[in-house]
Amino acid sequence: MKCSYKGKFDIPHSKKRKLMGSKKDEALNQIINNKISPSVYVRNEANKIMKEGDSLSAQIPSISSLKTAKSRALALTRLHSDPISALNIMKCSTTYSSTIRSIGHNGFYVHFWSNLQLQIYKECYSKVSIPCISFDATGGCCKRIKRPEGNQSSHLFLYEGIMNIDSKTFTVLSMISEQHDTLSIYIWLTRWLRCGIKAPKMAISDQSLAIMSALIQSFTQYKSLQEYLEVCFKFAVNKNENKNKIPSCYIRNDINHFVSLIAKWDTLKQCKFTRTKQLFIRSMTLLIYCTSMKEAKQILEAIFKIALSKYDGPLLVPTEYEKDTPCAISKRYLQDLIANKASYLQVFDHLIDENESTNVINQQNEENEDLSEEITGSFKNWASIIANDCLSKVEKIEGEFDNAQYTPELVPLVINAMKLYPCWSGIMTTIFGYGEATVSSSRVESNFYQIKNRLFKTEHLPIRVDDFVQKLVYYYKGDNLLLQNAGLLNKKSLNNNNNKTNEENTDIQDYDIHKETVIEGCEDIHIETDLEGFEGIHTEANIEDNEDIQTETDIEDNEDIRTETDLEGCECIHTKTDIEDNEDLYTETADRDGNIENMQKETVIGDNEDNMHAEPEVVVNEENNISFCLPCKNGDFPTGIHRCVKCKKSVHLFGCSVRYIHSEEGYGQSRVCLSCAEKDNENVAEEHWQKRGKSTSLSLCRSAKSYLVSQPGFDKLNLNQKGCEKSIYFLKNGNVLQSKPYNLPQIGKVLLSNTCSPDSLLTIFACAAADSQIFFKYIASLIKIDKTAKFIINMIDRKRNGNIYKERISLLAPYYLPNNKQLVGGITLLDAMDTITSTATKLLHQMPSYKKLNRCTDYLCSEFAIDNTSQVIQLNAFDGRIDIQKEIDSFTKEEITTCTYCNSRRKVTFSTKTHILIELVSLPEELETSTSVCSINKIDQVHQNYAGEVLLTTDEIPKVLHVKGITYFIRGAVVYTSGNRTGLRVKSGHYKAYCFRPNDRWEIYDDLQEKILPSKNEKNNVELLLYTK
Repeated sequence: MKCSYKGKFDIPHSKKRKLMGSKKDEALNQIINNKISPSVYVRNEANKIMKEGDSLSAQIPSISSLKTAKSRALALTRLHSDPISALNIMKCSTTYSSTIRSIGHNGFYVHFWSNLQLQIYKECYSKVSIPCISFDATGGCCKRIKRPEGNQSSHLFLYEGIMNIDSKTFTVLSMISEQHDTLSIYIWLTRWLRCGIKAPKMAISDQSLAIMSALIQSFTQYKSLQEYLEVCFKFAVNKNENKNKIPSCYIRNDINHFVSLIAKWDTLKQCKFTRTKQLFIRSMTLLIYCTSMKEAKQILEAIFKIALSKYDGPLLVPTEYEKDTPCAISKRYLQDLIANKASYLQVFDHLIDENESTNVINQQNEENEDLSEEITGSFKNWASIIANDCLSKVEKIEGEFDNAQYTPELVPLVINAMKLYPCWSGIMTTIFGYGEATVSSSRVESNFYQIKNRLFKTEHLPIRVDDFVQKLVYYYKGDNLLLQNAGLLNKKSLNNNNNKTNEENTDIQDYDIHKETVIEGCEDIHIETDLEGFEGIHTEANIEDNEDIQTETDIEDNEDIRTETDLEGCECIHTKTDIEDNEDLYTETADRDGNIENMQKETVIGDNEDNMHAEPEVVVNEENNISFCLPCKNGDFPTGIHRCVKCKKSVHLFGCSVRYIHSEEGYGQSRVCLSCAEKDNENVAEEHWQKRGKSTSLSLCRSAKSYLVSQPGFDKLNLNQKGCEKSIYFLKNGNVLQSKPYNLPQIGKVLLSNTCSPDSLLTIFACAAADSQIFFKYIASLIKIDKTAKFIINMIDRKRNGNIYKERISLLAPYYLPNNKQLVGGITLLDAMDTITSTATKLLHQMPSYKKLNRCTDYLCSEFAIDNTSQVIQLNAFDGRIDIQKEIDSFTKEEITTCTYCNSRRKVTFSTKTHILIELVSLPEELETSTSVCSINKIDQVHQNYAGEVLLTTDEIPKVLHVKGITYFIRGAVVYTSGNRTGLRVKSGHYKAYCFRPNDRWEIYDDLQEKILPSKNEKNNVELLLYTK
C-alpha cells in the first residue's frame, strides 16, 4: 500500500501547542520531582526535537507556561491557598495534632514540638548531670505572609532550642514567629514548660537581649535580666550570700559570638596600629577565665590604664619606687599573661586561699561602702568606678614617648560589655557549682546549617511557612526515632508514650483546654483557644474567595496589634508587634551586627512610643565618656523631690533617672529610675537577625577561638610598631639576572648564578632581624666589622637596597670566585652552588650559634682552656624522626671528660648566643646505637656520608625552644627540594626560605619566583632552622 501526503508542511506555526495530557505530566515530573529548571527543560526538549536550521517547534512549551503549570501543580498539593489556614488544617489532623501546639494569626506565630520530643527531654533530664539547651534564631527560611489587605507580615524567624545528647544534636522545641520581642519568646518557653517538664539548669544564647530576658523570666525565679545581673553581682562580691537566691538556671553567652562582637568595635577596626586590636581583644578574653573579682579587677585596671594613658615608656621624672609609666607596666603585665599563661587565668599566680576569702570580701566591701546601692549593684557600674580611678591615676602622668594604644573611646565600650559579664565569662561557675569558663552554641548553629543546606538543599529558600513546617516536622520525627534507638534513652518508656490515647495527649497540652473545629471544604475555620492569665482578643479576616476564617484566641495579640499582659505583679507592658514600624523605639540588644556598643543610649519611658523624647540616661564625662551619677558619687543622696513613678524610690533629676513623658519639666517632674528603665527596655527588646528575611549561605571566616589560646612570643612584640610586620627585600636568583652583568672594581663584569643557598640563608636572617628587636640590635652592632651583617640590614632598610645585587656579588666573591674566571667578553661567572651548611659556615663566621668552653680543673695544665665556636648546631634525626627540644637539651648538656694532657678532669659547657642555627640530618636507624652526641667528631664524619630527608610540616616545627633557661622563637627554615637524592649530601638542588612572621603565618621566599608565596601545611625536607631571642 502506497500513501502520499500533500500539504504546506514548511509553513511555521503561528502559536504554541497547548501543554496538556501526557506531555504535561512528563514536564511536571521533570521539573518538580527531578528538580530541573523550566529553562533547562526547554533546552533539553530542543536538543531532542530540533536540528540545525529548523524553525522553533510548536510542541516545545514556553518557559512561562511551564512555570504556570508548576505553580498550579504545587498549589494542588497544599491544604489551602493561605498558609495560615493550611497550618490550622494541619493542626486539626491526626498527624500534626500532637506536634503543632498553637498558631497565632494577626501577629503570626506557630509553636511546635512533639510528645516524643517531650519524652526524650524528660529521659535525658534525669540522666544528664547538667541539662543544657542552646537557643538561637535565624531568618531566610520562610516567606513573609501576605495579608488580606495587601500588606505583608514582618520577617519570619525560626527559633529553636537544641540539646546535646550523647554527642548528638536533639531539637527540644521550635517556633516560627513574626514577633521577636521578649514577651513572644517568653510565652513560647512558658507553654513548653506547661507540658509537664522541668527547666534546664543552663541555657546558652547569643547576646540578644530579647532572648536572654525571656530565658531568665521563664527558667529562673527572677523577673528581668537586670534583676538577674544584680543578684550575680552580689554573689560575685560576697560569696556568703543566701544560697536560696542563686538563680535556678545559669544563663550563658556563646563565646564565639562575644569575641566576634568585640572584634567588630569600630574603635579597634579603625586604629592605626594593628597590634592594638590584638592586645585589647586578647586582654578582654583574659576576663573570661577569671574566677574572682580580684583577678578581673587587675585585668580591667590594666586595660583602662593602657586605653586612657597618653604616654608610654619610662617616666619623665622617675621616682625611687617607680621608673616606668603605669601604661608600660600594664602592657608588660597583659603581654606576659597572653604569652605565658596556660589557658590564661585558669592557673593564676595569686589564687586566694579559702582561709583568706573572708578578708578579701571584707576588703572589697570596705572599698565600696561609701557608694550607694544603685552604683555598686551591677558589673557595669563596678567597671565604671574602676575606669574613673584609673583615669585619675594616669591623666597627669608623662612618659618619654606617646602611647600607641591611647584609645579613650574604647573605655565606654568595655564598661558596657561588662554589664553582661556573668553571662559571657566563668566568674559565676564557682557560685553555681557547674559549667566551664567558655560555652558555645555551635550545636544550634550547626542545626540551622543542616536545615538550610541539607534538608532544604533542593528548595529555593525562603518558602511558604506551611511547607516549611510540614517538611521540618517530618525531618524531626525521623531524627527523634534515631535518638530513640541510640541506647541512651529508655525505649520502653518512649514506646509507652507513643501509645497514649488522644485524651492523655490533651491532658499534656494543658495550655489548650478548649478547642472547637469545623471543616467544610476548607471554607470556614473556627478555632477558639483559652490560655490562663492572658487577656482575650478576637480577630476576623477575609481571605481568598471570601472564605471566612474566624479565630478566637486568648493569647498575647489584641486587636490593635499590641500586647498587654500582667506578669505576676509586673507593670503592664505595651509592645508594638510589627518590628518594621518600631524602629523609633529604643532597643537595648546586643545583636549579631555588633550592637553591644549601643547599650548606653538615650532612654525615655512612656506609654506611647509616638510621644517619646530622648534624654541622657546618666551624666557623662565628655572627655572620656565614662558614665556615673555625680551626686551619688559625692554622697549627696536624693531628697525626695523627684521619685520613680514605677517603684516610688527617690532619684536625682539628672544622673540616676530618666524622664517620664506626660510630665512637665521643673519642680516635681515625674522620673523613672535606671533600674526600672532597664526592665522596661528588656520588655520592648526584640530579636534581630542580620539579614532579616533574606536567604544566606554560610561563608568561611576566621575562627574566634584564635583569641582564646595562649600566644607564645606575644610578650616580645613591639606594640608601638605600625603594621604587623616589616617587609624585606625579595632577592632573585642570579640565574634570573643572567642577562645583566655587574661591573665591580678589581673584578670586572660579573654574572652570578645558583644563589639559592645564600639567598635563603640571608632571607631568614633578614626576617628575623625585622621581627625581633633583640636580634636586630645584635646584627646592627656588627655592621662595621662584618659584611654579612651589613647586607642583612640593607635588606630591611629600603633606602639602602638600591645596589643590593652589587653588594651580594661583593659578599659572595671571596668564597666563590673561580680560578679560570675569564669568559667570553671578559665576563666572570660566579657560581654560588653550595650546601646550606657550608654557606652558613662561610658567611656567618662573625655570628656563631654557640660557644663551647672546655676547661681543665688543673690550673697548671698546659692546655687549661680549649674554646671553640660554631655557626651551626647539628642535630640527628634517626629515619626522619626527631624531638628538637630533647636533642638540643642533650646537645647543650654539661660534660665531664679526662684531660689528655694532665689526666685531670675537664669540664665542657655550652653557651648559646642571640640566635641558634640548627641543621637537621636524618641518619639510618641502625646508626642510632653506634653514635651519640658526645662523639661530635665522629658524627660530623657520618654527616658527609648520609643525607636522609627530615620531612616536617610547618605546624610540626616547634615555635619555641628553651635552652638553658633562655627562650628562643622560630624565625625561619630552609627547605631543600630536588629529585631522588641518596647517599652524599651534594650541592645540586634548590633551596627555599620559609619565614615565620609576627602574624603567625609562614611565607615562602623562593628566589626563582616573582613574589612571596603563602605557605601550605605540606611536608618538606627541612635542613636548617633559625631561632632567635
